[in-house]
Amino acid sequence: MKFIFENESFSFETLRTAGFANHGGADLGEVIMTANAIAEGDETAWLAQTAVRR
Repeated sequence: MKFIFENESFSFETLRTAGFANHGGADLGEVIMTANAIAEGDETAWLAQTAVRR
């Protein structure tokens, strides 16, 4: 299943993070905003963006 990313790992982790929205872990808008700031498959950007958003 694709969720924002074509990259299977990025898609899974983004979907998993979005799933925490119901439990107060993440706001869906923040998840989407963060994901949109990451280029497909760019692990350096993934790490940088997720560290900034914590």
